[in-house]
Amino acid sequence: MKFTQKQIDEGVKDLVMALLATAATGAGLKYSYDQFNASREPIEVKIQAAKQAKEISDDPQFDKTMDALLRKYKSAEPEKEPEKAILVKPNKRYDLNPEVPIEQFSKYIIPSEIYGNDLKDNSNRKFLKPYKDDVGLWTIGIGHLIGNGSYADMQKFVAKNGASISIEQLLKMFDIDVQKHVNIAKNKFKDQWEEFSPELKMALVDISFRGDLFKPNSKDDFNFVKQIKNRNFKGAAASYLDHKEYKKRIADGGKDGVVTRMNRNAKYIANEKPKPTLVNN
Repeated sequence: MKFTQKQIDEGVKDLVMALLATAATGAGLKYSYDQFNASREPIEVKIQAAKQAKEISDDPQFDKTMDALLRKYKSAEPEKEPEKAILVKPNKRYDLNPEVPIEQFSKYIIPSEIYGNDLKDNSNRKFLKPYKDDVGLWTIGIGHLIGNGSYADMQKFVAKNGASISIEQLLKMFDIDVQKHVNIAKNKFKDQWEEFSPELKMALVDISFRGDLFKPNSKDDFNFVKQIKNRNFKGAAASYLDHKEYKKRIADGGKDGVVTRMNRNAKYIANEKPKPTLVNN
């Protein structure tokens, strides 16, 4: 019987050596069994040792002894309870709505930000050059802030890019700005965003772009935001239109672009259907 130390796993070496010693001395099954009983190793380790000793041995009688020993230890090995299948429903509350591409968000918002429907119209050429926004910050394109909005940053922009931009550059800047508001809206409704319809997603991004998604200087949410989070969409639509600017414009005639824009957003909020929530049993 020839073997090398590499043939024996370190974890069962002593047991294997003891068994092989019984083969060399001609000791029988009872002695091997007593040797195993004296060992404190788990039954699984003892069985592994017997298998390894049998593989190494070239003595047929020893192999028969190991077979008998394995049968005895197999019968002594506690039966394992079959693992119970764990049946879990998918952690999925709804069928996910498809994500809205950034171009679709932009197309939804841009008509409310320009004059008419044609960016190439002369009335929209003002967007191609730096201008001051409603609060006096230097801007270009459709509400794209130049640096921090200062005169110095505007001058740097002009020195680098020229006194005007192309419509293609305007649209690229606009997509970048819209993406920021997609991220803002998605974070605000992070637990629900994937269940929202494309129409509601677009309305919320437009609301963010208008600056109506967050209360100024407050960590509290607007009522309509709270109601959307509670899936009270019709109540949220009514709360969204309970807006100082909206009510003033309604009182002044109610047919301008801001009223039309907010009515459209309110319609998509009100039309949203709450999705059923499935939980794991």
